[in-house]
Parts: sequence; structure tokens; C-alpha cells
Amino acid sequence: MGEIARAAGVNEVTVYRLFGSKDGLAAACWLGNIEKLRRGIARDRRATSDPVERIRRYLNRLVRVAKSDGAVTDAMLLAVQAQTIERGSKISPLDPRAILPIPHLLATLVAEGQESGQIVASYPSFDIAAFLSNALLLRVMTRKGESAADCARFVGDMLLDGVTTRGGES
Repeated sequence: MGEIARAAGVNEVTVYRLFGSKDGLAAACWLGNIEKLRRGIARDRRATSDPVERIRRYLNRLVRVAKSDGAVTDAMLLAVQAQTIERGSKISPLDPRAILPIPHLLATLVAEGQESGQIVASYPSFDIAAFLSNALLLRVMTRKGESAADCARFVGDMLLDGVTTRGGES
């Protein structure tokens, strides 16, 4: 943190005040990728009315973004994991889980799928989104040689299909 503060020309205390810890800083570094995800969601809304297809597109985009910024993604994922282990469900404002709305973006798409009857409604949309996002990012972190498309396909086939209704039943 000291090196970062010196490179930024500020006091180390300022870096801690702004980011809370190395974990918060790692999340803040990844935050620039959120706008790419948001723009993609907006494009997908224009391209398809199928909520499940929008979710699959989001998963593909998330893995491509994560892989394109690999070192920062790894730091962010380790930061989220450390905070989750240390704090459990207690999330402070500078917690990387509060800084990065990755599952929140997907939860909106899942809720749309639930409203259309294509995604089971027996689970909260945020829980499904968090599960899909976490599984996908864990796969990215542990399968460095796997293509983005293969990572997204695996998670979609294994997990998304598990909460997709058959014939509109929930």
C-alpha cells in the first residue's frame, strides 16, 4: 500500500481511508470493468427478448472481461474470498463485495427470467446470480488454459440449466 501511495503522490493513510485495505483497492481496480458489463446488458436487451439468452450472454461477457484483466481479476477474487472468510455476511462499505456489484447486475437478469417463468422462482434472484457469478469466476481463476467460451458454457450448462424451467413451469 505504501508503494501505491507513493506512486499516486499521496499519503498511505489516504489510500487506506479511500479503499480500507488491499482488498478494497483490488476491488476498486476491477471496478472499471463494471461499465463494460453494463453496456453489454444494454446491448443484449436490444438484441434479444429471451431472458435466459441474456443471462448466457452476460456469463460470456463476464468471463471475457475477467480473463482480459487476469491479474487484477485474481487479486479481486482473492480479496472477495478473504473478506468472505473473515467477515461472513457482514459487509462494510469498503468491502470488495460492496464495491463490485457483479451479482447485482446478473440478479436483474435472473429476476426477468423468473418473471417470464423461464427461471425457477423458488430461489431469490440474487442467490442464483451470486451462485452463477461465483462459480464462473472460480472457474476462471482455476482453469487458466480454458477458453472464455468454454468457461461460460460449462457454468451455463451445469448451473443455469439447473434453474431453468421446462416448458415455463416453476
